[in-house]
Amino acid sequence: MKIIVLVLGACLLMHCSIQKKAITHVTLKEKEDSLSIKPNANFAVEIPVQSGTGYTWEFDALSVQSKLMGRNTASMPATEDSTAMVGGPVLEVFTFKAPAAFREETLTFTLRRPWEKNNTPADVRVLRLKRL
Repeated sequence: MKIIVLVLGACLLMHCSIQKKAITHVTLKEKEDSLSIKPNANFAVEIPVQSGTGYTWEFDALSVQSKLMGRNTASMPATEDSTAMVGGPVLEVFTFKAPAAFREETLTFTLRRPWEKNNTPADVRVLRLKRL
């Protein structure tokens, strides 16, 4: 009996470790976009930025319930006429977890140089989350 319980427990553990949560990706190329998502779902917001200029995207975390899980930089998808250039465009990727209970939420991203705190942002992008 103990062996059966151990085997079933091992199978359950393997099944849980094999299953990965899918992450929905959205690329903010326009000033405003929307995304329909389930509560507690993970999603990633990708925003293009020109590297080497000192500009980075900032996220206003105080005004939303979505939890910022991580932030990194990724290469832009390659096209026929593009090559990986130093100082070329990259994607800033923000990974979030949607709130457990929400109807709609607005995520705001601003493009600015970190050392220029009082200047007007160079660009603003907005993502409107809607509950699925």
